Amino acid sequence: MPLAASVDLFGTERIIQVNHCRGPSCRNFRVPARTRHARPGPSVGRDPAYKLASTIKGTVPSIRCKACNESPPLKSNACIVAEIERLADAAGLWRLEETASCRNPACGNHGRSIARHPMAYIRRGRPASGNGQYFQCKACGMKVLVSHPVRLHAEHQTLAADVLSRIANKSPVRGTGRGVRLKSMKAYFPIVDFIHSRCRAYSGAVDRALIDGTLRLPKDLVLETDGQDYTLNWTSRLDRRNVVLSGYCSVDSGSRFILGLHVNLDERVDPFEIAVDAVKCGDFDVAEPYRKYARYWLPGDELKAGRALGRWLRKHDRIELLAQIRSLYANAASRADVEDVELQVHDDSVHKLPPPGKGMQVHEPYMAYAHWMLVHRMLTGAGVERMQANMDIDSMSRAAFICAFADEIARGDVHGFYVRYTKFQTVDERKRILREANRARARYRATLPADVRDDRKEVARRMMKELIRAGQSYSKWNDEWILHPVPTMNESNKSVS
Repeated sequence: MPLAASVDLFGTERIIQVNHCRGPSCRNFRVPARTRHARPGPSVGRDPAYKLASTIKGTVPSIRCKACNESPPLKSNACIVAEIERLADAAGLWRLEETASCRNPACGNHGRSIARHPMAYIRRGRPASGNGQYFQCKACGMKVLVSHPVRLHAEHQTLAADVLSRIANKSPVRGTGRGVRLKSMKAYFPIVDFIHSRCRAYSGAVDRALIDGTLRLPKDLVLETDGQDYTLNWTSRLDRRNVVLSGYCSVDSGSRFILGLHVNLDERVDPFEIAVDAVKCGDFDVAEPYRKYARYWLPGDELKAGRALGRWLRKHDRIELLAQIRSLYANAASRADVEDVELQVHDDSVHKLPPPGKGMQVHEPYMAYAHWMLVHRMLTGAGVERMQANMDIDSMSRAAFICAFADEIARGDVHGFYVRYTKFQTVDERKRILREANRARARYRATLPADVRDDRKEVARRMMKELIRAGQSYSKWNDEWILHPVPTMNESNKSVS
């Protein structure tokens, strides 16, 4: 059983243990599985809440809850911690003093940051450029320079705003160079890197203000969460397969403020070095949850992408919405790992390969777990007391959300909803659905007392309660789905669970 792991979430230590029952109504909810195997047969050391099981193909270990018979797949807690640290570093959440430490590997202060251990260092002036601060290690005497990256040349720095505006308007690279009158196209990418560093610094400062509590959010919050796929062009004529990166995003429904947009690409690592180290430590001989590099796409992992027992609906099939929901549940139940959305069959059967050259892709479930852990830390630091999350129907988002907000869900302060609506409908079809919904609300309004008939929100709320009582349950998880009583033109045929 994977061991629990701890992570420093900016002054707050959190124990990460996601291997427990995901059912909020189950008595084993939030109860972690034991990490030591018991002896065969009846024994005192046997886990009273779970037993080790396997999923359909027997390749992904899982635990079976003895109370509700749910079988959540196992995940590596250490890799979730590593992914949290990667996302925090990519978002610029760490201050310079929190990442800098003594560079002497033999020193006792090596790896001990200046911010967390201020008594281990002493200030020793500034460099001649004035950019940064020198710190001296008290143990070995080595100096550490804490400084911001060298800024862009002033000649090109003045062009950054114009270049950013043209990039936002989808101007081609050479067209941008001509428009801003670059002397050489060699200066284009340094300008783009400068724009990226400034955007990262600004976004990190805002997110860190939420974590530290200097920037507050409303006590009641509604989040909209979804994933995106980004298809990149091939970079070599020898291998013309496109690379598909996945993003995961959470947005405040009221202010449209993005709390986190993370992509499953780790640019810091070398694929060859990771593969060699994975062979040395035996990652290819054990199941994924027990690997050192369980979160990375190792060689051979791409062979399982796009393969499952279920058949994915074609996106142009205009069938009844609840039938789509049934098929989605059947597809999830047929996967070897119910939380791994990378195993579902898509229309084009795209295989998500690790990007050639620089960096490695991260498995989406680990990115989702880390995403929700960081969002949880930002919301608690910003003073949010009650939260509702609306997400697309997939077991990955469900599991990551429940594990991150387990305590709040148990108290009833946080709720999660599945949302599904039919796409690719004509304008006439949307108008017809809206007319039928308006007639249904008018008939229901006539049955209400006269003092509430003119209050649209109260009518919709009471109608929603009636629909909830008559909701239909689907799949082995018994999720209740209802048609939304107030559709819109953009989301005319929408169901929630």
